[in-house]
Parts: sequence; structure tokens; C-alpha cells
Amino acid sequence: MDESTSQNDEMREIIDDFIAESIELIEKVVQDIVEIEKNPDDEIINGIFRAVHTIKGTSSFLGFNTLSNLSHKAEDVLGRIRKKEMVPDGDIADTLLESLDLMKLMIEDIREKGSEDRDVSHTLQKLELLNKVDARKKIGEILVDEGVLSNKECDEFLEIQKQEGDKKFGEIVVEEKLITEKQLNSVLAKQQAHKEEQTIRIDVKKLDELMNLVGELVLGKNRLILLDSLAKKGSNNNGIFDTLSDVTNYVEAVTKDLQLAVMRARLVPIGKLFNKIPRLVRDLSGESKKQIELKIEGESTELDRSLIEALHDPLIHIIRNSVDHGVEAPAEREKKGKKPKGVLSIKAYNEGNQVIVEIFDDGKGINVQAVKEKVREKGIMSESELNGLSPREAMGLVFIPGLSTAKIVSNVSGRGVGMDVVKTNIEKMNGQVYIDSEEGQWTRLTLKLPLTLAIMRALIIRVNDELFAVPLTRSRNS
Repeated sequence: MDESTSQNDEMREIIDDFIAESIELIEKVVQDIVEIEKNPDDEIINGIFRAVHTIKGTSSFLGFNTLSNLSHKAEDVLGRIRKKEMVPDGDIADTLLESLDLMKLMIEDIREKGSEDRDVSHTLQKLELLNKVDARKKIGEILVDEGVLSNKECDEFLEIQKQEGDKKFGEIVVEEKLITEKQLNSVLAKQQAHKEEQTIRIDVKKLDELMNLVGELVLGKNRLILLDSLAKKGSNNNGIFDTLSDVTNYVEAVTKDLQLAVMRARLVPIGKLFNKIPRLVRDLSGESKKQIELKIEGESTELDRSLIEALHDPLIHIIRNSVDHGVEAPAEREKKGKKPKGVLSIKAYNEGNQVIVEIFDDGKGINVQAVKEKVREKGIMSESELNGLSPREAMGLVFIPGLSTAKIVSNVSGRGVGMDVVKTNIEKMNGQVYIDSEEGQWTRLTLKLPLTLAIMRALIIRVNDELFAVPLTRSRNS
């Protein structure tokens, strides 16, 4: 290997480390920005600043100038927040989140194409504006500073806002088509495709355990080689078979421990997935004008990395359904005697060799009769078949493909595609999904997942000279 090849390999390794570290930093920062919007804690703000500063410095060193410039402008805004020159309100949080979405997309471009060629001018303008104006100004004043509105127009729209009462200034300006919805709200997070991580961080103790077990396996292998050599020489040592039995049992035990250790090494906290939920719920509740209190438990529950990736889309769809179809608008909740703010609870925990994920909302629940009517209307089941269903079986009708009881199709859900896909994807993971609900009160979806797909137990059957392996894990519905 010549010197230039060695240098290229070393640089590729540096870039790969930068990609892995930056994506991890961004995912944490996104979660923290959602948090400081509600609670501008100095320690969290400092952590966000340090993370963006790290991305800026490393990207500059590696020559990714567009990424470095964007992170630099974001760092300037965060610097003003640190100095208490501005308060991280909803508009500032939107712009910072939009910046981080773009940073993540560029880092993924670097991983796939080796470059970060994206147009970030619109986001840079937003960041520069925040650095120029008093962030405590109202959106109307900022639009005047941008030259989008005149002072007279701003006053007129403020008067309209006073008259209509329940509308925000930004909504009125969008309705008048002076700015677009995209300019008002950050939607990049909903548009970007989900990319699968190719790296995993592992605790050094787990690596030490693997190394020790591999060492034990090598010792067992050496003993087997010695026994093989003695057998080939025709040794008359009567104890050779007893020794072979001991070594076989030893290798079997070490191999089993090694298998379990490798499985544990693949486990990552489900919090890696849960960390994305506060941002999603924030965006969805703002879009649907609903008030939602998010509760998350069990972030430290561990699951195989491949299952974490596969669980992403089904979980996101369930949460979207909970916000769109489940939790009611504040006025509707108050009419029902509920608190204006709904509750969305997500909990993960271990149960035997399975991981359970529960998604609960205290919304309108499921109208089983309406679901039955939809099934009858589509001709999927007859009247007698529907009448013969148990309450739980009737609830399971929501998993029928193409079934939707939504009266209004929104950007979030109600297009007749959803819960059947959730069920299919969960069952592909050798898991099960159950739904329980009380109409008008609550809905709970329960996902039961195996710890890993890396190991599958099977029953070996011999038929004549053929061997067959029958998986011992199967879906209850198969």
C-alpha cells in the first residue's frame, strides 16, 4: 500500500467518524431545542451551543464549507440566546430546527455522495435576520424588516387579528398569500426520507466481554486440534473420548455465551427512537391547533438496532393518528368535560424475552359501530359475520387495508392507508400489535416485539435423509 492510499483511508475514517458523531449530536440537539422552547435552561442551551460549535469546527476542517457556514450562522443565534439577548420562542425554535434538518441532510449527502451540495440560502437568510433584529419582536415587525410588509399593511393586519380574535398574525398573512405556509412553518423534518444508520456505538465493557469469550473459544479450538492430532496418530489412550466430550461441552458453553454477548452488543436504548417524538408531536400539535402533553417512559429499554430502525415508521404513523384522529381540539374536549390539553403517553418495558411498547391517548377513542358500518359498506364482511365478532375482534377491524373512518383527509392521515401497514410491518418483525379503546375516552395500541431478529430458534426434523428447520417463533395470526 503506497502512502497516498494510506492517507486516503485515514481521511475516509475521519469523515466516517465525523458523520456518526454529527448525526448523534444533531438528534440530541433537536430534542433539546424542543425542550428549551418550553424551559430555557442555561445548561441545556450551553450543550446545544457546544454541539453546533463542534459540527462547525470539524466540517470546516474537512472542507465542507456549506455545512460549516450554516452551522456557523446557527451558532451565532445560539450565542445570542446564551447571552440572554433573545428568548427561544416558537419562531426561533422553528428556524433552528429547520437549520438542523438541513445539516442532517447534508451530512447524509456526505455519507452517500461525498459532498454537501444543497441550496441553504433561504435558511441562512432566516438565521441572519435573527442575528440582526430583536428576536423579541412580533412576527409582523420582522416581516416589515424583511420588506415583505409595509408598516401600514402590518397595522391593517393587526387590526384584523384583533377583530377575529382566535387567529394568529401569521395565519392571516398566509391567508392573504403574502407569505407561504412553508415560509411560516418548518416542514423539512416531515419531508426528509428516513435514513438507516450504518454505525453503532458500543460500551467498552461489552467489547471486553466479547474479547474474553473469543479468547476462551480459541482455547477450546486449540484443545480440539490437539485431540484431532492424537486421533490421526492412532493414539490408544482410552481417555481420548472422555476428553473429547469435555472439550465439546466447553466449546458449546462458550459459543452459547458468545452468541448472547453478540446479541447484547447489538442492543441499543429505544430512547434513540423516542428522542425524535417530542419534535414530531410539537409540529403536529401546532399544525392541528391542539394542546398535547407528551409523556415518555422507558427510554433505557434496549432493543436490537435493526428493530429500532424497522419500528420507526410504524411508531410515527401511530403517533400521527393519535394526534389527528385521537386527541380532540381544546374546545371539543371542554364540551366533553375533559381538560383542554390532551395526553399522549408512550411507554416501553421488558416482559420476558419481549419488548412492549404502548402508545396511549385520552382522545375520542374508536367508534366500533362506525368501523363495522365501513366494513359493511365496503362489502368486506356480511351482517351475520360482523354480529358474530367479539369486542376485541371488532376492534381489530381497523387493521383492514384501505379502511378509514376519517371524514376529512388531512396532510397527516385519513387517506385509507395506515393501520394495515403498521400491522404488516410489526408482524414482519415477528411481533404482534393489539388495540384497545373506550369510545369517547381513550385508545391504547400495544406492540409486542422480540429482543432481536439475529437469532431464531428452530426445531430440526429429519425425514429420511433430509433435514428441515421449523421456526419456533411465529405470529399468532399465522
